[in-house]
Amino acid sequence: DDVDLDGETALHIATYCSHGEVVSFLLQRGANVRAPSRESMTPIHRAAYGGSVQILEALIRAASERSAALADQDHRGWTVLHHCCANGLHEMVDILVQLGSDPDCRANDGRTPLHMVGSNLQVSSIVHSLREEGGAGMDGKTDGKNDPSTTSFLCADLDHLKCADTLIDVGAKLDAPGGEGITPLMEGAIFNQIPFM
Repeated sequence: DDVDLDGETALHIATYCSHGEVVSFLLQRGANVRAPSRESMTPIHRAAYGGSVQILEALIRAASERSAALADQDHRGWTVLHHCCANGLHEMVDILVQLGSDPDCRANDGRTPLHMVGSNLQVSSIVHSLREEGGAGMDGKTDGKNDPSTTSFLCADLDHLKCADTLIDVGAKLDAPGGEGITPLMEGAIFNQIPFM
C-alpha cells in the first residue's frame, strides 16, 4: 500500500474519484480499507466524497471488522456517518445506520452526525414549512428573483433533511450537546436556520 504526500493509498484515490472497477481490482488484491491517511481518513471516509453507494458497500463488505471500520474516526473525530451527513448523502446514511453506525458518536468537538446536518442546511425553514403543508409551494414558480422556494433551490436541502430523518428514526438525540454545549437544533439556528425538525 504505497502512499502519496497526503498519506493516501491508491484505494483512497480510486474511492474519492468513484472509479468502481479500480476499487474492485484493489480490493481483490487485498488493499486495506482501513488504511489511515495523514489526516486519519480511511478509504471508507473518502467514499463520502466520491458519492458512490456501490463503492461504499464494497468497502464495508471488504472490512474484516465491520463495526470497527464504521467507527473509525479521522483527525477531527468524524466517522464516515459524520461525513455523509455533512454532504447530504442520505442513501449512504441509510445504509450506514442499517449496518450499525452510531448516530450519537461524538467528534473531537463533541458534535454528532446530526449536528453535521444542522450546520449544512441552507433553507431548512422553507423545507420544514413545505413538509408541514404537504408540499405546498413546490411548483417552482418565481418572480424572477432568486426565490428560495423553487424546487431546484430546495433539492440539496431535501437530501440533508432525509439524513436527519434517518438519524432521528434510529434515535439520534436532538438535544445532545456538542462543542460548547450546542445541540443539533442550536446548530441549525447558528447558521440562520429555523430548527430543521
